[in-house]
Amino acid sequence: MEILVIGGGPGGYVAAIAAAKRGAAVTLVEKDMLGGTCLNRGCIPTKAILHSANLFHEAKDFAEMGIVASAPHVDYTAVARRKDGIVKQLRGGVEFLLGKAGVDVIKGTARFLSRDKVAVATADGEVEIAAQNVIIATGSTPCDLPFLQADGKNIINSDHALALQALPKSMVVIGGGVIGCEFAQAFVRLGVTVTILEALDDLVATMDKDLSALMKRVLKKDGVDIHLSCRVQGAQDTGAGVCVTYSEADGAQKSVTADKVLIATGRRAVADGLDAAAAGVVMGERGNVPVDGGCRTNVDGVYAIGDVTGGIQLAHVASHQAEIAVENIFGGEEEMDERIVPYCIYTSPEMAAMGYTEQKATEAGYAVKTGMFAASANGRSMIEGMRDGLSKAVLDVGDGTVLGIHLAGPNVTEMISPFAGVIKFEATGEDVAHMIFAHPTVSEFIHESILDADKKAIHKV
Repeated sequence: MEILVIGGGPGGYVAAIAAAKRGAAVTLVEKDMLGGTCLNRGCIPTKAILHSANLFHEAKDFAEMGIVASAPHVDYTAVARRKDGIVKQLRGGVEFLLGKAGVDVIKGTARFLSRDKVAVATADGEVEIAAQNVIIATGSTPCDLPFLQADGKNIINSDHALALQALPKSMVVIGGGVIGCEFAQAFVRLGVTVTILEALDDLVATMDKDLSALMKRVLKKDGVDIHLSCRVQGAQDTGAGVCVTYSEADGAQKSVTADKVLIATGRRAVADGLDAAAAGVVMGERGNVPVDGGCRTNVDGVYAIGDVTGGIQLAHVASHQAEIAVENIFGGEEEMDERIVPYCIYTSPEMAAMGYTEQKATEAGYAVKTGMFAASANGRSMIEGMRDGLSKAVLDVGDGTVLGIHLAGPNVTEMISPFAGVIKFEATGEDVAHMIFAHPTVSEFIHESILDADKKAIHKV
């Protein structure tokens, strides 16, 4: 079996290793750096900066914890150096794993010549590769606004923000989604004056509304100036800062000036130059490569995974789709189950969710009941000094099936994945209520929220 993987991100390299371990002859083509956006310009470096920012924030309260220390300060050069070191080490690990698996890695840019032939432009010239099966895993890139493009100087995107070697004094973040909120908290906690401009009426609007409201409260407490339901109209670099003009919901015209403007309005699929049409692959309206639940394109033997499909843009989704695609190449019939995708935000408190939000469950026709328990009443959360947070359970009124779990608190991103079994196999609230949660742990508040759906929470009046 000959398999060609185009793209070496968390989808591509996982597919390559999985296929090689099943005995396939695998070639992986990557035009930039192994590990893709997630490792090099996304998940890993962002969380490294957030970790430093949160430690600095917590250090301000050391006295409350009984720790006496001199006033801390930020050395952002050291923060950036540590972040880069982590990325470099993990990228080397990916390279090592591919080599051990016997994957042939080619650095270059691929384009289809036909369904089973690809030309790769390398530093030494163009080479042709033939393969029985091809997996497209070319990822995504930050979006610009139609009237405002990142120049990498004072108007930047997430790639540029991660490459900063010094902190600006002020920053405007355009977009209040996951990327915008994570960067906003990281920078404000490092001492930057931060403003968020968001067109929708909620931050992280895809999350449950109780988590969205909590995010707003937390960022405001951190000192972020938040403007919702506003429309950015333009930005001009005046030499003394970038002046961003926008209109409020009531039509009032406003402006704010900052050293840097971060465009955090999402990402778009990258299939430019792939010439997928030469393979007969039908492209989506947004430049993406549409697939079915088994990661198949409209052409037999051509698969696509990860951000390039235009679906859920998460590294762990790309990796899971990689395993689905490889399994199906070898004759399987695996399908993606989007109900069990974990959604995580790495702010402080962390947020994590799986399944239906209360709003989406209602829209889908379910009659729902919900249970809630606050982190402020959880012993472990109090010990860790993090009282902001909650657990919310969404259940079906009829049979008690758990439809969704929504968490905010210390380390909740580590707790959410096991609930895939609860949701996939349609466990009930009663089933979860019979589980034993260790004490003292933050996870106990999940148990309490499940009980609260039937007004049976032990530690809630």
